[in-house]
Amino acid sequence: DSIETHRKVETFEVVISDGHGGTLTQTVSVTLNGSGSHEATFGGDITGTVAEDDPVIHKASGTLTVRDLDTGEDHFQAMEVDALVAEYGDFACEESNGHWAYTLDHDLANSLAGNAVAHDTLRVQSADGTAQDIVITITGRNDAPTIKTVTLNIAEDTANPSGMLVGDLFSADKFHDVDAESSLLGIAIVSSQVGPGIWQYRLGEDAPWENVDAPSESQALVLSSTTALRFLRAPDFNGTPSSLEVRGLDD
Repeated sequence: DSIETHRKVETFEVVISDGHGGTLTQTVSVTLNGSGSHEATFGGDITGTVAEDDPVIHKASGTLTVRDLDTGEDHFQAMEVDALVAEYGDFACEESNGHWAYTLDHDLANSLAGNAVAHDTLRVQSADGTAQDIVITITGRNDAPTIKTVTLNIAEDTANPSGMLVGDLFSADKFHDVDAESSLLGIAIVSSQVGPGIWQYRLGEDAPWENVDAPSESQALVLSSTTALRFLRAPDFNGTPSSLEVRGLDD
């Protein structure tokens, strides 16, 4: 099987007997012609699994083997450095023994939403050009969004302010989420300062205004992006009202 395109002649002798003591010896030659190059086959580890922001499973490794019936071709081709750089991390591969490793770059993987699945692939080749992919499965994690401080302006003599929708108050430039295609779902109010007035919310245009009482980290008040929020000032108050501490919620 290893003769490739070469020709090999095998010679052997055949003895023929007539059963009565007479024999005839004949030399037989067989010419073997190679049928061409054989395609290499691979074995070993061709997959790995990692997860975003996981200190335990942010790396994967394995060993790939190659076998080729053609003489001198059961090894891997050298790899270009650029081929080791993937979308979400970096590969390393030793052509001499087939050992490979992958390290996830968490900054690059931050764009993956919670439980989203992506793949990085390294293509290796044997000496004859037969290719094999090593595929890494990456699971995303839901990153917490960030929001900036916002100000709700109210005229001093406004006795019944209309408020603003949470989604308008925390508009696109005030809300940020590294997860791809995430948007503001709402806010969780975790603290409300006591001041010259009271914060209120309304779940719909026909719903009554409700007071924001005493939320906390363990008992937050969750408001959707379509909920209205306002500050009802005390009579004759002019200045900076009490503030709310909130957490952004993404979808």
